[in-house]
Amino acid sequence: YLPSSDGNSTITNYKLYRGTTSGGETYLTTVGNVLSYDDTGLTNGQIYYYKVSAVNGIGEGPMSNEASATPNAPTGPVQNTNTGEYFTTIQAAIDDSNTTNGHTIEVSAGTYYENVIVNKSLTINGAGWDICIIDGGGVGDVVNITIDWVNMTGFTITNSGNISGDAGIELSYADNCMIENNNCSDNGRTGILLWSSSFNTIQNNKADSNGLGGIHPIYVSNNNTISNNTANSNVENGMAIWQNGDGNNIITNNTLDSNGFGGIWITSSNDNTIVGNTISNSVLYNGIFINTSTGNLIFH
Repeated sequence: YLPSSDGNSTITNYKLYRGTTSGGETYLTTVGNVLSYDDTGLTNGQIYYYKVSAVNGIGEGPMSNEASATPNAPTGPVQNTNTGEYFTTIQAAIDDSNTTNGHTIEVSAGTYYENVIVNKSLTINGAGWDICIIDGGGVGDVVNITIDWVNMTGFTITNSGNISGDAGIELSYADNCMIENNNCSDNGRTGILLWSSSFNTIQNNKADSNGLGGIHPIYVSNNNTISNNTANSNVENGMAIWQNGDGNNIITNNTLDSNGFGGIWITSSNDNTIVGNTISNSVLYNGIFINTSTGNLIFH
């Protein structure tokens, strides 16, 4: 707003008036000699009416003509709850410069056709695996976590690529992560894969009908807790623990049924605890296969 005349006295301030009915404006605030003002804390969908007056050494001038505006909520199914920003994809929310370690990303119901790289320590919450789906389009990892301290829950994560190393969720050199309540089924290769990743918790997930294995492999990865998951009807093993040396992984209360090779395959991995798992109907061999491994504690 620029007044038609300043009366030969320099404008020093503007007074703003606001109301929720036309003609009902009351004093809001005084700003300096600037031509913009951000009005915050408003109600989305409410019409607001404004008038402005200029102030100089002579006094306050007449009010401007009335103007109105209606704030609306931002659009987008993915929100960073720390910054309040909305996004159309999960990856855009992660990549945004305002998204930093420790933030939480909330993902609404829907199908997201993307391959997600998580390279910040975030909590990523889906609306529930029955209604919130990440589809990798048959290429590569659907979700690749490459940093420590990531929490991910509430998704169906499906349709990975089918070459070696592809997975629904891959933890790659990522420690202290929590992967829970996800459905990592019907992937081209593996449901959940741990590669040189330790001190993670993988619990209450479903990893069925994958092109290689369910939670497979847990490779050069130690001190992980894998509990209360199902890994059924996979082409090879429900679960595989490879090349971990002194693994010290805890594998407990998982259900592994009707896998093409067997329930749990352990090779070159020592000192793991395998307890309370239910393994049945394996096609090639039943139960647990152990090769070149020592110190593993197995009981039901």
